[in-house]
Amino acid sequence: MTLSIRWKLIGSYVALALLIIAVLGLLLSAILNRFFEISEQQALEQNATVVARQASLLWQQQPDLSRLRALLESYGALSQARLTILDRYQRPLVDVRPTDRYWASVSSDDEASARLYYYYIAQLQEGPPILRFSPERPGQSSGVWVYVRHSPLVSGFFLLENDDSSSQAASAAPSTTSPGVSPLAVTVPIPGPQGPLGYLRISEMASYRPQILASVRQAFFWASLVAVALAVGAGLTMGRRLSAPLRLLTTTAERMAGGDLSARAAVSQRDEIGALAARFNEMAARLQESFQALAADRDQLRRFVADVSHELRTPIAALSTFIELLRTADDDPAARAEFLAESAAQLERLDRLTVNLLELSRLDAGLLPMELAPEDVGDLLQRTRGRWAPRAAQRQVGLQLIFPEGHLRVRCDRLRIEQVLDNLVGNAVKFVGQGGTVTIGAARSTTPREGQPADTDQVEFWVEDNGPGIAPEDLPHIFERFYRGRQAGQSEGSGLGLAIVRAILEAHGSSIGVASEPGRGSRFTFSLPLCREGRAE
Repeated sequence: MTLSIRWKLIGSYVALALLIIAVLGLLLSAILNRFFEISEQQALEQNATVVARQASLLWQQQPDLSRLRALLESYGALSQARLTILDRYQRPLVDVRPTDRYWASVSSDDEASARLYYYYIAQLQEGPPILRFSPERPGQSSGVWVYVRHSPLVSGFFLLENDDSSSQAASAAPSTTSPGVSPLAVTVPIPGPQGPLGYLRISEMASYRPQILASVRQAFFWASLVAVALAVGAGLTMGRRLSAPLRLLTTTAERMAGGDLSARAAVSQRDEIGALAARFNEMAARLQESFQALAADRDQLRRFVADVSHELRTPIAALSTFIELLRTADDDPAARAEFLAESAAQLERLDRLTVNLLELSRLDAGLLPMELAPEDVGDLLQRTRGRWAPRAAQRQVGLQLIFPEGHLRVRCDRLRIEQVLDNLVGNAVKFVGQGGTVTIGAARSTTPREGQPADTDQVEFWVEDNGPGIAPEDLPHIFERFYRGRQAGQSEGSGLGLAIVRAILEAHGSSIGVASEPGRGSRFTFSLPLCREGRAE
């Protein structure tokens, strides 16, 4: 079972979204954790420095433990931390743990009925003010009142500075969460005139770092769910866009595999898949053309085999008949001579047919190499006329030559081009009739023929007669193998001559053309490229 590309795409989107959320969550958690750790460290150091200065005023010759405890209780209530005073040998003298934690915030009228503890910052006779507390509101006096409700701490640190302007009236608000305890601790010396009197340690300060980090993690959890939902939606959309044309290509390929070579993939996307579909359709078109060509070749081969069988069967049947007649003509020398002459003619026809078939098959297979060399055009024409002049005179046919201007040379296989000219002239002499004229000529031409470069100078050859011409219905088929028109049906021949002519010229990179009009004759033409040395006038 194959896994759809849509689900692979959705899985990759979800995995990528979760990976990004996880990396961002870890980085943000680490940054926030480090930030709060530094903030807590700074808050501890600031609080410890302030309390140490206050404690140094209460530590004269001997430490006043009761007053120091009151100081630590006051600061501990506000700083929400454990405060410990140590002597110079690091032995604890006073240790205050906050039993209750408080949260200070700006007061509001709707909190007037809340239960309050009143913390009074009283002015000492010497030194900075000190925080005191009372369950009842004291009378009017100098100092600043701080209203703090009995409630869990939520956030922030309260620092008591020497400047009275830094203290503000505040009231507490309830909290639904409880802070954790910071693992950090700070120890600072209590300054004295001759060195440290002792040490102040602040630890176990209230910390909201765990709650904040937990909130961040929870936010990233919900963000990951949203990201997964978005990734699934995007994956479904993109997967549908990707898989739909691919499914169409698959369906088209299945139709072609089933034999429907006309099937095409109607994909109009302008992307890589669209380009793939276009190439697929081009391949399908070429494949269809190839199969059609193969089917046409197969049909042509069948016709060819049938024609060959017929052409071979005719002389063989005639030979068999003449042999049977010879057996019964022992007493008739004239009949025997006639039968022997007919048998020799049929053997000659059979030999000619076999040679032509062999030559044509070698030309089709490319096994008959062309021995190209520069040849004089006038010599080719003159030799052709010399070979056919006796036959033309015997049939009372005029044979004319038209030579080109200048000394022209073409690059060709002389024997094969002479074979082409012989075939064309032989057909013309055969069909022109008594008193007709056959013209063999050549001339320089700058009009390229099919299969030759446009800038190549040409020499055009032609064989023309003024005979009965070729019927229009026969004209498209005269170069087919074993095809015989109305005029050829009454003459001897293998029916392969013009097919061999076309194959030889195609091997030279040329082609043959024909123009004919019934009652006025025919004209066969072909061209060969002019040699370089033959271009100079």
